[in-house]
Amino acid sequence: MAGFGNRGGQTRQKVELQKMISELITDIEAIDADQETSRADKTRLITRRATRLKKELYEDRRRKASEKLAPASYRRYLTIVRKAVTAKNWHHHSLAVEAARLGKKFPRYAEALESMASLGDITAIRLAHRDLLNQVKRERHDDAHQAISTMKLDHEVMRHLTLPAVTAEQLADDHVERLEVRATNTIEINYHWLMDRIAELLSETRADSNGVFAPMFSSLALGLAFATGRREVEVLALGRFKKVGDFEVEFSGQAKRREGIDHTDSYRIYTLIPADAVIEAMNKLRALPEVLELQDMTNVQINQRVAKTLNTLAKRIFDDPARVFRDSRSIWARLVFELHFNRDDRWKKVNESVFWRSMLGHEDVDTQEAYKQFKIDYTKPERPAHKFATRLEALGALDKHAKIEGRRALERIHEWVKATVKANPGARINQNVITQALNSNRANIKEYLALADEALATPDSAFLKVHAPSPPSDVARAKPHLVTHKQEDGSWLVVASVNGVEAARAVNVDRLAAMREAFTAAGG
Repeated sequence: MAGFGNRGGQTRQKVELQKMISELITDIEAIDADQETSRADKTRLITRRATRLKKELYEDRRRKASEKLAPASYRRYLTIVRKAVTAKNWHHHSLAVEAARLGKKFPRYAEALESMASLGDITAIRLAHRDLLNQVKRERHDDAHQAISTMKLDHEVMRHLTLPAVTAEQLADDHVERLEVRATNTIEINYHWLMDRIAELLSETRADSNGVFAPMFSSLALGLAFATGRREVEVLALGRFKKVGDFEVEFSGQAKRREGIDHTDSYRIYTLIPADAVIEAMNKLRALPEVLELQDMTNVQINQRVAKTLNTLAKRIFDDPARVFRDSRSIWARLVFELHFNRDDRWKKVNESVFWRSMLGHEDVDTQEAYKQFKIDYTKPERPAHKFATRLEALGALDKHAKIEGRRALERIHEWVKATVKANPGARINQNVITQALNSNRANIKEYLALADEALATPDSAFLKVHAPSPPSDVARAKPHLVTHKQEDGSWLVVASVNGVEAARAVNVDRLAAMREAFTAAGG
């Protein structure tokens, strides 16, 4: 596949998850179908089979640490296994019997219990069970709530496909530690630099092995992720986007909904570039052959195919080996908050946690704490002066250049470059592309590129059309806002926030000293 190059963009997997899932499903089906095995023995066999899967995934203590999954990957893989079991539409073998028993004990809910147990779809059963519990809670029937809440709905293998307590605790501790590291090691991103990078990513084209220029899936994907804050699978396959404002789209196709993807569940999000540019770029991305190939894959398969390529691009764009594709979501979240939270009447009566939950599609108000690592610098950098409006105009000015005119080899290269840029304003021109197209002498190509360097670096209107407007002056020039709290021990806690986001804290027995410390730490 052209866009991934001999599968070089794929992530090497330590386990063959899909094969393991298929074998698990086959074995469970065989156990359930065996009419000669007692229910107790089936339960024992199912427990043993689930334990074997977990051991193969992670819990084999004989395996070297370097060959094992990371705990977070283990948790994610178990989630994928559970989803595969859910897709089989299995439910617990005792569901109907238990529903009938509870219906006799609590006649008020007998009809609802019977109706729930008769549903053929396990997701519908879960939802009906949730609705019934909510009804019982409203009616304050404690005994019924206790009994119904402990009903076993899913196939009994699901009970075993969970993290061991020690692993869950380790992940919780790691999460707290990561949040602390992020809180004390923030990263500054320049707004104008980011807008330029988004424009380039969405406009750039590169030559394929046949010399045909086309957008790169990775560039479009990262540019759109910066502009919309969506995850890789949402950008590449799941997400649907509809313009609802100049810088707003209606999004559906959330990747982390507990009951799977539901395109009827949509919400509005801000975009960092015009919504029209987002839709145009999305249409280009989804039309690429390598992206069309992803559409029938699972989220895991898509991640395995593209993660390495997308993360490598992110590292190059930031010139930082620590950066990865998903950082785009954090940066977007911070930016849209600063640009819109205090300006859109929709958010007047809610706090920032509700805003981030609404933008990120989270089901709680705590998850977004991980998105506060980045700080935005709005200082406008000095840009080099350009004499020409486009790359093509700048290249045209070289027609009479003393070192090009009259030298047939360089004139040939120059005419090809101009024709290429005219057809593809964002075309990436380098030595390999010219060599591939013209088979010219490398020394001539190198000399030409040195002469045309400034012209090729001229910003093009194709880039400029997707630029966001300059940020509001009160955002760009924001100073720390201080809030003081007197604590029980008599000291003063001062919290400094910039553009509505906490930037620093300071504690001192002297209130003014605490204020000065917090103000300075927040960049004031």
